[in-house]
Amino acid sequence: MSDAMDRLLEGFRDAVIHLPDLVDALPHDIDAYDVGYEAGRAALAPVAWAQAVGDRVQTTELTELLGVSRQALQKRVRNHTLIGLPGKRTTHFPRWQFDVSGKQILPAAERVLRIFQASGEFDPYMIATWMNAPCPDLGDVRPADLLDDEGRVGEVFELARAVAKRWAQ
Repeated sequence: MSDAMDRLLEGFRDAVIHLPDLVDALPHDIDAYDVGYEAGRAALAPVAWAQAVGDRVQTTELTELLGVSRQALQKRVRNHTLIGLPGKRTTHFPRWQFDVSGKQILPAAERVLRIFQASGEFDPYMIATWMNAPCPDLGDVRPADLLDDEGRVGEVFELARAVAKRWAQ
């Protein structure tokens, strides 16, 4: 077992040991194992989402990079021209949306988001995950990796249309 696993189990065990009244108050028709299992899944859910959506930029870093205000970023999120995923005291913006060296939002990323918006199916988590996952229709390349490839970005747009249509059904 890894050190992280050992520490996680130790922390969970200590938390439960220090809350015996709550453990004893579990209804008899609820399996304590199931409660523990769901607690573990809930604790690790943020890590799973971070892996699914890929590298992210936080609000403060992005305002400096693009030279815009927090309000300007939030307006773009509300208008679905930028994906922002809520976090604790910040918003996380998947990095694939940006040309960091050019300090701009990639036009191709905006176009993909407009495709999903036009379908009426705009779930930022689903889009961010889809953009970050290897895609068999693209030769197991992530759609995000083709946003700055002029020769292949059209494939991403076509596939985004098909995916958006399927999600909207």
